[in-house]
Amino acid sequence: MIAIFTVDNAGGIFFNGRRQSRDSVVTSRILALADGERLIVSPYTAPLFDTDAVRVEKEPYRKAKEGDFVFAEGEPLGKWEKKVTSIYLFRWNRDYPHDRMLDADLGAFCKHRQSRLREDLRKPRLEAGVDVGAEAARAQ
Repeated sequence: MIAIFTVDNAGGIFFNGRRQSRDSVVTSRILALADGERLIVSPYTAPLFDTDAVRVEKEPYRKAKEGDFVFAEGEPLGKWEKKVTSIYLFRWNRDYPHDRMLDADLGAFCKHRQSRLREDLRKPRLEAGVDVGAEAARAQ
């Protein structure tokens, strides 16, 4: 499974039961990342997308299979973290108030590079021991 997260500078993901921010550029980029592969979202996240482009699941991490992309805002990754093979991490580059933090152990995905949403259109993907974003940049 390929997990997708949006976080603020401190790793916050939610405040007062709702997403901290949203941006049509992010949703477009997520669709482009999935590139026709199955993209699973939670019911909360579904309104951000054209429903034909995504599969809506109440338990998105449980339902995901190898190679599926999952963007499930506010859903704890928890015990499903072992299914994750890579992560796309979008950072808002802001300090928002938050009361929920990303619960994924990013250290398990080793090297990473940061990507600002509106400045860098390359893929900010984290994988064990490989900086895929830099690899993609060299390939272009």
